[in-house]
Amino acid sequence: MPFALATLEDRLRTLTPTSIPGIVLLASTPNTSNAYTFATGGTSLSPTENPQPLTAASAFWLASCTKLLTSIACLQLVEQGKLHLDQPVHELLPEFGKIGLLQGWNEDGSPQLAQAGSEAAGASKKVTLRHLLTHTSGLCYDFLSPEILKWWEWKGIKPEQKGSKIRDIYSAPLITPPGKTWQYSPGIDWAGLLVAKASNLPSLGAYFNKHILPAVGEIAERWVYMSMRMPDSGNLVPIGSAPIDKAEDDLGGGGGRCSPREYIKVLESLLKNDGRLLKPETVDRYVFSPQLAEGNDKLGGHLQTELDKYWATLDGGRMLTGGYPLPAAPAATSPSGAGDLRPLAPTSPKDEEGRGTYEYNHSLVGALSRKKGSKSGQWSAHWGGLPNLQWWVDPRRGCVDLAKEFREGVLDAFGGKEKGAARESKL
Repeated sequence: MPFALATLEDRLRTLTPTSIPGIVLLASTPNTSNAYTFATGGTSLSPTENPQPLTAASAFWLASCTKLLTSIACLQLVEQGKLHLDQPVHELLPEFGKIGLLQGWNEDGSPQLAQAGSEAAGASKKVTLRHLLTHTSGLCYDFLSPEILKWWEWKGIKPEQKGSKIRDIYSAPLITPPGKTWQYSPGIDWAGLLVAKASNLPSLGAYFNKHILPAVGEIAERWVYMSMRMPDSGNLVPIGSAPIDKAEDDLGGGGGRCSPREYIKVLESLLKNDGRLLKPETVDRYVFSPQLAEGNDKLGGHLQTELDKYWATLDGGRMLTGGYPLPAAPAATSPSGAGDLRPLAPTSPKDEEGRGTYEYNHSLVGALSRKKGSKSGQWSAHWGGLPNLQWWVDPRRGCVDLAKEFREGVLDAFGGKEKGAARESKL
């Protein structure tokens, strides 16, 4: 085994005995499926869950890594002519057209919504599938928007009281007209409803089982139970295999469950462009090609502004950058507390030397990144999920990577070592 890779593995084993959360790392090349597999740690911190050694077959809650599968499902239906990227969502989902556009707040604390009959009042009826897949619909997750949080407070509804249907859970108004800004949003949950409707199947999960999973194989060995670090004591506590889920609809933005061994097969198919999941021309046009117009006054520029503004200091900042350096130095402004997926202070050589050298965009399946001035011009696709998950597909290097159960100590352990490990392994 290459020295750098062996050193990395030894460090990870030291950090992740079976009494703390572990990690699974996988990498593949166009010619070798699962060219590299490594796992260490256990499946749970709770003795009552009979913790076992973590493996690549252990099933994880995918969280936002589910978005990739839902986006692929949408593109399959676009290929078949059952969905159209620029078709208004409300034509298939009338309830979406009832979502309003928030324009401010009245003195009494009530929201100002676009007036009936005005052009702005019909904003949600202009939202298309393309908007949903690129997070440009005007929707926004409440944890990223004080305006949406204020909306729910005004309605007197707590998070656990939102209901069980997507139309209830994500019924908050648009905060901008569609196509004007990039905002991380629950749009892909709505896209999942489009998949079920257009395919005439009872649910998104039924579609996955019929059209996505058979192409890659789905075999789950054992659930991986999550944990969190308490902010006061710093202690790690078990919190189950996924958040309590009372949703009646399948959540295309965060409800999937899958093992790393099977999920990486989806990434391999995109890297090889083998036609198992999507036609080669679809992959070329929509998976690795920017979908946001570039320029400071364009959507691509707005995405970069969002990074500069607050992704560098919020939970999950690296989910968007694919682990590349965040464009704003977060050392002084990052939220305190360990255990959650948080951006790192710029202490590694990769951060210090690379800050500001990468550019970002978005395809129809995830974020895109590349080094500024890249000779190949090739973009890498990537995204992540809340419980410390990250995937990458890098056509330039000819490899895919999948990491599950990253913790801050593990990311620190990586430092600059992953470059040497990948180079020596020829991944």
